[in-house]
Amino acid sequence: TTNQTNVAMGTKYDLWDNEVDLPNGTWSHGDENNTIPTVSVGANYEFSDHMSAYARINNGVLFENMDDVRCNISNGKNGCPNRTPLQTVRNVEGGFKIQNQWTYLDVSAYHKVFYGIAYQPTNIYDQDVGPASTYNATTTGVRVVGSVTPFATSSVQPLSTFKIEINGMYEHATYYGFIGCYLYDN
Repeated sequence: TTNQTNVAMGTKYDLWDNEVDLPNGTWSHGDENNTIPTVSVGANYEFSDHMSAYARINNGVLFENMDDVRCNISNGKNGCPNRTPLQTVRNVEGGFKIQNQWTYLDVSAYHKVFYGIAYQPTNIYDQDVGPASTYNATTTGVRVVGSVTPFATSSVQPLSTFKIEINGMYEHATYYGFIGCYLYDN
C-alpha cells in the first residue's frame, strides 16, 4: 500500500486544505498473522413464552486497524508502530428477560477482563516520552433495558402506543497489571 504525507494544497491562509493526506510515492508491505481461537458458548432457558434467563461465556480479539497493519504514517511518525501483545477480552454474562404486551424488561450482569492494552506515554506535542507498555483492565456491571406500555389494550391509538422506557447501566472498571513508572518534566 502507498504511504501518505500531509501536504499543504493551498496558501497558508487556506486553513481547510493545509494538511491533506496524499500518496507520497513510497510503499509499505505490511502483514499480520494473529492466530487465536475465539469461543462463544451460551444458553437460554424459557420459563414460559414470555420469560427466559440466559447466560453466555466468550472470548475475543481486538484486531489492529488497517493503518497499523500497513505501517502507514501514524500520528506524524513514519513506519510500523511498535508491536504489542495481542489484545484479548474474556466475557461472562447472565440475564433475565420478560416480555408481554404491557412490559419488556432485560436485566443482565457481566464481568469482562481485557488483556494486553497498549500504552505509550506522550507529551503535549505527541512525542514519545517513555517506553511502550501494556496493562489490563477489568469491568463488572449491570445493564437494565425496559419499557412499560400501560394502555396497551386501549382502543385509542395514541394511548395504546404510549410507552415509558428505561435504559440504565452501572459499571465498575479498574486498570491493573501496569508495570512501569515514568518520570517526565516539561
